[in-house]
Amino acid sequence: MIREQKEFITQILTEASNFRGIQVTDDDDCLVKLQGIIERVQYLPNLENSALSDVSEDFIRLPSSVTRDFEIVQLMLVKSTQSASFEPKFHDNYLAFLEKVGLDSLYKEVLLTTCVISKALLSPQNLSHPRLNQVSPGRTLPSSETLLLVLKSLGAWLGKFIVTTKGSLSKFDIDLKSLVVEAYQLGLLSKTLPFVLEFLEPCSKSPFYTHSDQTSYVMVILRLLSEIYSMPGLQTTLVSSIEDLFDTFGVMGPIQPTSLLAKFSKKGDNNPDFVDNESYITGEKHDQQLSTLIDKIKNIVIISSRSHPRLASLPDSLSAVQLAVSKAIEIVVPHLVKMSVDIAVYSTKAHILMTYPLGADDNLRNNAASVMATSLAQRYAKKLCKEPLRGWIYSLLHGSIQHLPISYKARSQIVDSIITNNLQAIYVGIQEMARTEVERDIHAQVQLWIRAGNDNNSNEVIKEKMKAGISVNEMKDLLDFYFVFVGDKYEALLEAIFSGVEKGFAKVLEEKKIYLTAVMEPTSQCFLLQAIENYFYKGASVAFKKELPMVFEYLLTAPDLADGEDVTYFVTKIQHDTEASTSIRQSVKNLLSRIQDAAVQDRAPYVV
Repeated sequence: MIREQKEFITQILTEASNFRGIQVTDDDDCLVKLQGIIERVQYLPNLENSALSDVSEDFIRLPSSVTRDFEIVQLMLVKSTQSASFEPKFHDNYLAFLEKVGLDSLYKEVLLTTCVISKALLSPQNLSHPRLNQVSPGRTLPSSETLLLVLKSLGAWLGKFIVTTKGSLSKFDIDLKSLVVEAYQLGLLSKTLPFVLEFLEPCSKSPFYTHSDQTSYVMVILRLLSEIYSMPGLQTTLVSSIEDLFDTFGVMGPIQPTSLLAKFSKKGDNNPDFVDNESYITGEKHDQQLSTLIDKIKNIVIISSRSHPRLASLPDSLSAVQLAVSKAIEIVVPHLVKMSVDIAVYSTKAHILMTYPLGADDNLRNNAASVMATSLAQRYAKKLCKEPLRGWIYSLLHGSIQHLPISYKARSQIVDSIITNNLQAIYVGIQEMARTEVERDIHAQVQLWIRAGNDNNSNEVIKEKMKAGISVNEMKDLLDFYFVFVGDKYEALLEAIFSGVEKGFAKVLEEKKIYLTAVMEPTSQCFLLQAIENYFYKGASVAFKKELPMVFEYLLTAPDLADGEDVTYFVTKIQHDTEASTSIRQSVKNLLSRIQDAAVQDRAPYVV
C-alpha cells in the first residue's frame, strides 16, 4: 500500500509542477547526464569538495536554458522516490550542490517548484483523498503515514532552502497562515501542521529570522500556532509538537497568540484535531468538598463595572461574562485536577514502594507519600492548567458577548483584560484543589499499595478470570471494583495477559489488547507504557525481557494503545538503564536504529 501511495503522491507533484507547460527536452543524452548528476549528488562522500566541484561543473557545462533548470529540479524534487520530497537524508547534499552551482535561475526554479508542489499536496482534496488515507492491514483506522512523511520532508526542505540561501518567503510564494486557517476549519491540522512545523524549525537557527519582530513572516505563524496551542482539547501529539517548536525558538513564555481563529468555526463532529470536549466531564463525580473548592475558584474571578464600563452599559452583559468564566472553570478544572492528581499519585507509588518496603514505619511512609504527592500534584496542576484554561475562557468569553453591539477589536480587548486580571488567581485555586484532593486520599492509597504487596488475591482473581475467558465488560467491572487508578488496572491486566506465556508476547498483547483499551481513559496511554516498564523490572520472566523490544515494536503499530514518540522515549529509557542486560540493551538499541531509519524507509508504517 505504501508503494501505491508514493506513486500517487508522485503523480500529484508531477501534475502540479507542470502547470507552466514548459516543453521538456527531447535530448536523451542531456536527460541521461542530468540523471547521472542527481545520482552523484545524492551519494556525495561527506560532501567532499573535489567531488562536489566536479559534479557542479558538469552541470554548469550543460547548455544553459529554462528547460535544463526545470529538468534538474524535477529530478531533485518530483520524479523519483529518492527525491527531496521523499528522502530527507539527501537534503544537505542537494543544498550543497545548489550553493556550489550558485545560479540565481536555479534558485528561483527550486523555490517556485517547492512551493507549487507543497501547495498542491496541502490542498484539502489531496489531504483527504481516499488513496492517501487507506486502512492498513491489521488496523481499523485510516493510515496517512506516507503522506505525513512527504509533508514533513517538504516542509524541512523548504525551511532549510530558505535559511541556506538567505532568501525570503512571502505569502505569494506560499501562504502558510491561510493554509493553517483552512486546516483549522476543515479538521486537517494534524496533516498541515507537520509541514509547517518542519518548515519553521530550521528558521530558528538563522539570525535572519528573529522573533523580536512580531510582524515578521515567521513570527506571525508562531503566534498563530500559539493560539492553536491554547485551545482546549487539542490532540496530545499536536500539543507536544508545538511545544517542541516553541522550545526550539525559545518563545514559550513571551509569545503573544493571535486571535485570528476566533473569527472562524472549526469542524464539529469527528474532528481528528481535537478531543471530544464532553469526555472531560462525563462520569466525573465530585463530593461536596470539591464542589465547594470549585465554587471558591469561581468567586476568585472579579469582573467589575468600573474596569469594563462598556459592558456595564449593556443589559445583563456582566452576568453573561461571569457565567462564561464559571462555565470554563466547571468544564476544565475537574479534568485538570484529576489528571494532575493521578500522575502525582502514580509517580509517588513507585518511589514509596522502593524507598519504604514492607515492614517500614507506617508514619514515615505516609508522611513521605503525602509530601511527595502533594508537591507533584501542585506542580503538575500549574504546568497542565495554564494554556487549556486560557483557551476555554477565551473561547467561551468571546461566545458570550459576540451578540453585543461591540466591535471585534473591543471584544478582544475586554476578553484579554479579564483573562490577564484573573488567571493567576485561578491557577492558585487549582493548585489548592489538587493539594486537597491528594491529602484526602493519599493515606488510603498507601494502605492499598501495602495490602496489594501483602495480598495478591486481586491479581490472582484477575488471572483466573482471564484464563476462563471472561468478557471484556465483566473484566472492566472487576478491575473497577479492585482498583481506582488506571495505571494499577494496566499492571493487573499485564500480569494476567502474560501469565503462563513463554514466547510470542507481542502477539499475545495484540490478541488481548481489547481488555486494555476497555479501561483506557483520556490521556492515559503513558500509564500503559509505565505499567509495562514496571512489569519489566518487578516480575517479568526472562523470556519476556528478551522479547521486550518486540513488544515495543508492536506498540509502535498500535496508536490506540500508545503514542509513537512516547514508545520511543521508553525504549531509550530502558536502553540506558544499567540494570538491563547486555543482550536486551543491544536488542533495544537495534530497535531504536530501526525507528530512526523509518523516517526515510518504507518499512515503518508507525512513523507519524
